[in-house]
Amino acid sequence: MSIFFKLTFSNLRARTFKCPLCNAEIPYFDVNISLGRYWKRETFQCRTCKYILCVPKAYAWAVTGGGILASILIPLLLGIRPWILFLVVVLLGQFVAGMLAGWCIKVFFPPKILPFYGDDLSIRGPLRGA
Repeated sequence: MSIFFKLTFSNLRARTFKCPLCNAEIPYFDVNISLGRYWKRETFQCRTCKYILCVPKAYAWAVTGGGILASILIPLLLGIRPWILFLVVVLLGQFVAGMLAGWCIKVFFPPKILPFYGDDLSIRGPLRGA
């Protein structure tokens, strides 16, 4: 195993992020960076203060767009020619790119954690979970 792999990926469970409201530690695997249904940001909850948190929209869109772009460019650069095979490789590549993005991107480009404000223009402040 390379030293690079050991330094960056060996102990992901020990990596944490800070809650912007209570400064508590949020485990690495609790932070959700994906876009969910209807292209909305996925949220997660701080275990200490129970506030609902999220990553910036630009970060979630950059991860999604980068995965889509990579899944199209890699087969193009490899020269995969029959269009049906190209389409299959792109779809499988999107699945793999999504898995790698969710796992690796947070290591190299950690997201800024923000309080989640609903899209209903509420003036109540950050939302609390149950």
